[in-house]
Amino acid sequence: MALSSIMTQSLLAANTSRQIAHVQHAAKNQMDGHAGVLDAEIKLDGARGGDTKKKQEELEETKKKASALEETTINT
Repeated sequence: MALSSIMTQSLLAANTSRQIAHVQHAAKNQMDGHAGVLDAEIKLDGARGGDTKKKQEELEETKKKASALEETTINT
């Protein structure tokens, strides 16, 4: 009886970890998409002579967060 309970708890914990990793992966994909949009906007703004400093800062921050999230997902 105790072994069945331990196995059930292990399966539930594994499933929870899988769900968390899935959500983290989806969030990272969204950040990567946002980074791609920012990169394209920076190129367009730069070609037009516009100021790209704020977008570049946002891009760097987005990339850092995506990298940190990827590391967290791997650890999960």
